Amino acid sequence: MAKIAVLERKCTGCGLCAQNCPFGAIDMKAGRPDFNAACKVCGICVKSCPQQAILKLETKVESVDKTKWRDILVFAEVSGGRLHPVSLELIGKARELAANVGYQVKAVLVGSGVGDFARELRHWGVAEIAVYDDPGLSYFRADAYAACVEDYIKFARPSVVLVGATSLGRSLAPRLSTRFHTGLTADCTRLDLRENTDLVQIRPAFGGNIMAQIITTNTRPQFATVRYKVMNAPARQEEAAGEILSRKIPKAVFDSPVTCVSVTPVPPKKSISDAEILVVGGRGLQKESDLGMIRELAALLGGDWATTRPLVGKISPVSSLIMVDFPEPDGPTRKTNSPSSMFSEIPRNAYVPLSYSFSTSLSRITRAPPSFPIIRQNTLMYYSGRHGK
Repeated sequence: MAKIAVLERKCTGCGLCAQNCPFGAIDMKAGRPDFNAACKVCGICVKSCPQQAILKLETKVESVDKTKWRDILVFAEVSGGRLHPVSLELIGKARELAANVGYQVKAVLVGSGVGDFARELRHWGVAEIAVYDDPGLSYFRADAYAACVEDYIKFARPSVVLVGATSLGRSLAPRLSTRFHTGLTADCTRLDLRENTDLVQIRPAFGGNIMAQIITTNTRPQFATVRYKVMNAPARQEEAAGEILSRKIPKAVFDSPVTCVSVTPVPPKKSISDAEILVVGGRGLQKESDLGMIRELAALLGGDWATTRPLVGKISPVSSLIMVDFPEPDGPTRKTNSPSSMFSEIPRNAYVPLSYSFSTSLSRITRAPPSFPIIRQNTLMYYSGRHGK
C-alpha cells in the first residue's frame, strides 16, 4: 500500500503539484498542498515537484501463510425444507477449481433436522460435510448461523468459501468476511483459481460495461457469492462418499438475543429464474406498447417473457444482457436465468455475427461452440439448447 507525504521544510508552495494533478486531488491551503479523497497515489506530483518535497511511500502489507489454508468450502443452504439448488451448483464449480490445485471440496450445513441433506451431499463429490444441527437453528438468525460457519472455518481453514447469493447468503457472507477481516466479492459470474491459490473473482461492474477481476492476495479465506443458475451443477453420483462431521453448537448460538416471534409464509411469485423458455425484448422495442409482440410469442410458446434494461436505458440487448428485468406488480426486478431456449429480438440495423450467442451459464455474450445451433429469421434470433450442456 502506498501513500503520499509532503516534506514541509522543502515545500515552497509553488503549486506545480496541484496544477499537474490529473485528478484534482491537491488543494493549496496556506501555501501548502493538501491531498483530498480523489488522490489515486499515481505519483505525478512527486515527479512534478522541483524541490523534491513530495514523496511516495510504500508500506509493506503483511500476508498470511497461504499454505496453512487449504481446500474449498461451500455453504450448503437449507431453506424452505429443501437444499437450495445453488448449493449444488457451487459444489460443481468448487470441484472444478479444486482439481487444478489438488484441493478437496467441503460443505457446511446449518439448521434443524438437516441430517438427510448431509447424507444426500455425499452423492455430490464432497469430501467432508460439517453439520450443525439444533432446534435453535430451525430458522435463520444471521448471528447464530455466522457463529456456526465461523467455528468450522477456524477448524478447517479453507482457502476459499463459496456462498449462494440468496437472501440468506447475502446476509451471512458479509458477516463472515468481516469476522475474518478479509475480502468478499458479491454476485460473481465466473471464478478461476490460480496456481498460488489466489481466487480470481469476476463480476460485472459499472452497469455491466466492464468485467472486473478481483483478487484477495494477502488474506484468507477468500469469500465469494454466486447467483443461482450462473454455474452448472455436477451429475449426482450413485455411490455415497465423503465423511459427515457432527459439530458442537457454538455457545454464541444460545446467547443470541434474536428470537422468532412468528412466521408468515410469502406466497411464491412467478420468476424467470426457473423459466425453460424465455422471450426477451430489448432495444428493438421502441415503446412499451411493442411489448405486446413479446407477450404474444411467449404465450404461444408456453414460456415467459422479460426485457433487458434497454426499455429504461436504451442499452443494446446484445452487448449488455447481463440480467433481465421481469415485470412484477411492484416494479421490475433483476434476475439471472439459464433457459433451455431463448428468443431475443434484434434491431434490423444491429450487427450480430452468427458465431456469437448467449452463454446463459455466464449470463454474457460469448463465442458459441459449433454444436450450439443458431437460427436467424428477420429480426428474431433463437438460441437453442443450454450452452455447455
